[in-house]
This record gives sequence, C-alpha cells and structure tokens, in this order.
Amino acid sequence: MTPDEARASLIDLYVATRDSLGGTWTIGSQTWLGCRLSDGTEGAAFALGAQRRGQALDADPKEMAHRVKVQWSALGISSSLFFHDEIAQYELSFPRFGLGPAPDGFIVQLSISDGYVGFSGESRCVPGDSYELDVGEIGRTDE
Repeated sequence: MTPDEARASLIDLYVATRDSLGGTWTIGSQTWLGCRLSDGTEGAAFALGAQRRGQALDADPKEMAHRVKVQWSALGISSSLFFHDEIAQYELSFPRFGLGPAPDGFIVQLSISDGYVGFSGESRCVPGDSYELDVGEIGRTDE
C-alpha cells in the first residue's frame, strides 16, 4: 500500500461514516504521523479527526453506533461497541477500545452521545517519511 492509498482508505472510511450519520462535520485534524513498519523501519500513517457538535441526532446514539458497526463490518472492519458510563457515550472502535492500534497500525474510533459525534483514525503504517508527505486538504467543513 502506498501513502496515497493509505490516506485514501481512511478518508473513504470517514466519508462513508459521515454520509451514514449525516449532519455537518468539521475536520479538526489531518496529518501524517511517524510509525514503525513490521520490519522495524520507519514508516508513515495518515491520521484524521472530525466531529459534529451541537446538532440533534437523527436516532438514538446506540442505534446510530450500531448502524456504523454494520457498515464497517461490510467493509471488513470487525469493530466492538461499548457504552462509556462515565461520560454517557457510545464508543465504536477497531481494534477493541483501549487496546491501541492493530499490528499494521490501523485504528479507528467513533464516539456518539447526545449532540456529539466524533471520528478519529490512523491508516495502516506504510513506507514513507511523515515529514515529507503532503497532507493536502479534504475540506475543513463537510456537509
């Protein structure tokens, strides 16, 4: 996988998730991070964070999280869903919440509570120099 493919795969997942849940989203961050490839050499992973705040949800947060879980499953992402009691928020994640990234560096999380939805993820670690990769723009606010 090339850096462009790694970046595109995470952006595609974000866009599919955003489109499934609707609303107006703001991309808070997108950058390349350094990571370690399985052979021990330096690599790069694309990271993206986005959210929608202060908007009414079109369904119960649990139902919305389950909707995305089914969508991700169809894309081959075996996510886990749990309710975070302390902050009254559903967390959908791959790998399971709290375990950190998969061996290839991929990690994605969706957080949903009343009036808030947040998406964050990092692509698979791929050969490349995070300092030399151009982040580009996919837009600061999506609708």
